[in-house]
Amino acid sequence: KEVLLRGPPWAEEVLPEARRPWCHLQVWTHAFFLPAIYLTMRRRMWDLLFILVLSVPLSTLYHRRHERSGPLALSEGFSAKLLFAYGVAQLFHAPTWHYFLLECLACAVTVFGFLICKAYPRLYDPWHAWGMHCCPAAWSALVAALHPPLLLLS
Repeated sequence: KEVLLRGPPWAEEVLPEARRPWCHLQVWTHAFFLPAIYLTMRRRMWDLLFILVLSVPLSTLYHRRHERSGPLALSEGFSAKLLFAYGVAQLFHAPTWHYFLLECLACAVTVFGFLICKAYPRLYDPWHAWGMHCCPAAWSALVAALHPPLLLLS
């Protein structure tokens, strides 16, 4: 249980002022969320847009600061889990069974990426960005393109 609550082992080893460069894989892969953000604005999915504009900047800052514990980590973790929960809730509204299976695959890759990086911290740098940034970004874009909002805020 405690492995799921722990950050990566290097997070406490870096200086508080240390920052990853913008071109680092853990930072720049947040750009993959831009199509989802665009689609949510275009389709007026304000609920998903709110979650994305909350979670993407928090996650970018969190990774730029080497995943250190603290208020930013708690906020980023909450917003990332909120985005995941939104995606899971949208599974029940998939327009076709093909899209349902595709979204289930994205969900499984995201869960696998989270668990594998927690269980094997040495895999964090090479795999976290793909399983926890790129895949959820594609999943978010798919939801934004094909689903109605869960909350009608128009």
